[in-house]
Parts: sequence; structure tokens; C-alpha cells
Amino acid sequence: EGGPTGDEGGDEEAGASSPGGLPASLLPARIIYSNAIKTMRDDGVPFRLRFVEACRMFPRTGALERFVMDSVADDFGDSVEGWVARISHADEGMRDGNGAEGTGFLRSPDEEDGGSEGGGEGQDGPARKRPRAVRSDPALALVNEALETVSTPRMYAECARFLRSRIGALLDGDGAGDPDVARLLLDGEDAARAARRH
Repeated sequence: EGGPTGDEGGDEEAGASSPGGLPASLLPARIIYSNAIKTMRDDGVPFRLRFVEACRMFPRTGALERFVMDSVADDFGDSVEGWVARISHADEGMRDGNGAEGTGFLRSPDEEDGGSEGGGEGQDGPARKRPRAVRSDPALALVNEALETVSTPRMYAECARFLRSRIGALLDGDGAGDPDVARLLLDGEDAARAARRH
């Protein structure tokens, strides 16, 4: 629900699904995570975000990332911290180009150094731009949902801070050629129109 995370579609290759909807290969990580959150009640959202960061060091952990972020929604759905974490995660998913496949110090065994996504410079010159597939903005949708769910001054302040940083990036950027701007544009939109939408 919270937007693009992990390596979409790559998790199913890791094995049959376990009862929690995760591939069987991620079941030990799920058990460790579930036991850890039971004992770390006081750390709550920060611990879960560190767990998501740890997931990003390994290939094919997108389903586990989604599982962790779903638990943030379930366990902290009425807290400002939970909503801020979910909004930030959705925004990072857009910034990272829909996930963390091949990131971190470990890569999938079938990946080469250049990766199959065309990231960076290859032997044939500069990398080709991937077409922008953003049809909606999951982070912006979560901002609206957060304000409806937790209508407190602190929630409004956090959402205003988030929107202000996005509008600043849109208005101060170099247009669609700037990756920080391009990820925020919907089809057919320019930076000024996107800033008004925000």
C-alpha cells in the first residue's frame, strides 16, 4: 500500500510462499524480526526502519521490506512517527527508482557488475534513461491519508515540512532533467504544475 519498495517481482523466485505471504527463503528473517519487535517495544518505529535498511543490503528482500512497513502501519497507525516513517519510505522508493534490487554489499548471483538496469556508464557509453513509470505519487497519497487519520498540529507540521521540501525541489531544480524533480512529475506535468499539485 505504501508505494514501491524492494525488488518488485524478484521475491517470488526465492521459493514458495510462507504463511505470511513471504517467500519461504525469508521465513527465518521474518521470525527474527517478529521476535525482535516483541522484545523491543520501546524502540518501535526506529528499530523497524533500521531493519528495512538492513534488508536493503541483501538482494530479493522487497517482500520482507513490505512486511516490515505493513507492521508499522498496523502497529503505529495512530502515531505521527508511524505515518512519517511510511511517507518517507514511499518517497525513498520513488527516489531509488522503485526499489533496492542489487543494492547493498550483496547482489543477486545472476547480476553482473553493470546490472541489467543500465545504471551508470557501460562499455557502450552513458547509460540510457529509463522511461518514467510513475503514474501516481504514493508518498503524497499517504500525506493525505495521514492528515485524515491523525489530525494533530504535529502531524500537520510534519506534512507541511515534507511538502515544503518537495515543492522546494520542484521549484529550485533544473526541470525534468533533474532526477529529484523528474521523480515527482506525473505524466505531462512540468515542475510548476507539480508544485501546485503539492
